[in-house]
Amino acid sequence: MTTSASPPRAHWLELDVLRMLAVALMVANHAGVAWLSPEARSRGISGALTFAGSFAPVLFFCVTGMGRGIRAGADSAGSGWATWRKAGLLALADAAMWLSPTRWLGLDFLGFIALSSLVVDGIARRLRWRALASLALLGCLALRFGVGPALGSHLPVLLESAIVRFVLGVEGVAGVSYPLSPWLAFPLLGMLAARFAAGRLASSAASRPRLVAGCAVAALGLGFACV
Repeated sequence: MTTSASPPRAHWLELDVLRMLAVALMVANHAGVAWLSPEARSRGISGALTFAGSFAPVLFFCVTGMGRGIRAGADSAGSGWATWRKAGLLALADAAMWLSPTRWLGLDFLGFIALSSLVVDGIARRLRWRALASLALLGCLALRFGVGPALGSHLPVLLESAIVRFVLGVEGVAGVSYPLSPWLAFPLLGMLAARFAAGRLASSAASRPRLVAGCAVAALGLGFACV
């Protein structure tokens, strides 16, 4: 009896470069906050590096979506146990950073990556996952920058619920560093962007250098716009 071999898992070296860059940015940000005075963090090269380091979570969350986006449609019929196992380990590591006798609930960096992994994996297993991911992306932005501010005078009453604050993201929740809106938009955007790039590469392998260069230029342009 013969069995068909499983298709090789897609792997992009570019994602490893982005992960390395995200780690470097996180180190720069934490070092700047720990070692520099508030005045020094607002000027000069040291201040610029500290500011650039604040993009590390954005990059990490985008790469989380990208890793699933390049495989969307290729292994969607497989078991999701590996994703749940990875998310569980990340959640435990996250809890180890904030769990204490006076704090039993929280969500920090690793926990949000775990949540993002489950969300993008669940979306990738749907038939029309691109449309679903696009709607979820627009929904996150609408909740944070449209629905939340538009609630106006009704907002204080609604924000008595921590769940509402977590979903809308317009006011902080004790123990939660990354609310659902708008942070979930980053893994969703990474998922869609990676799948778009994968489609372009599938049609022409020679376009890879141009595609990478175009993404790098766009990223630099957006970075300068933030500055």
